[in-house]
Amino acid sequence: ELIDSMNVDIIALQEIESEIDFNKLVNKLDGWKGYRANSAYYNIDLAYLYKLNITINNLSEIEELDNYNLPRTPLLLEIFWEGENIYIINNHFKAKGDGIINNVENDEEYRRQQASILIKNYIDSNLDNENVILLGDLNDELIDPDGKNVFKSFIEDPENYKFVDMCIALGSSANSSYPSYPSHIDHILITNEFYDEFENPGSSIQTIH
Repeated sequence: ELIDSMNVDIIALQEIESEIDFNKLVNKLDGWKGYRANSAYYNIDLAYLYKLNITINNLSEIEELDNYNLPRTPLLLEIFWEGENIYIINNHFKAKGDGIINNVENDEEYRRQQASILIKNYIDSNLDNENVILLGDLNDELIDPDGKNVFKSFIEDPENYKFVDMCIALGSSANSSYPSYPSHIDHILITNEFYDEFENPGSSIQTIH
């Protein structure tokens, strides 16, 4: 009912455990298709829902990013939209931690920091000059101080990357993506190829209550 009521084209999902229930959802939606990955531990997989009129060039996990620091391999959706190729990278970073980046392999914040670096390097090397949207449950705050900020590699490169939900992170906790905590840990990042479009009067970023 919620999806039917929203005028959207693509929905990125995380923690989709049941293939059967996911397919039931897709079958109840008129004019939609769905794809769920099947590689995550405990079946908490990434997925997409997308309108049938979307032209799909590629939909697959990024095997180059099959890495310990990315417990769910990022799921790439490449579409062709109004003459442009658009690359959407869906993610679910490691959860929990103590708020401190300890440079040890199994530290949660360290893994999120390394995940950000790995994905940034992938985009810089493979999708330079392309329209890229990076999004998902990234399990950490954007507004942590430098020494504790796992997204520092992106934030320190404003000419090329922008968290379009930074205004939500800096605003009222009523708009936090994880309201019961509350914390804002789900994010949308764009590359500079999208800056002009995002600055258009009709563009917006919001938490859907």
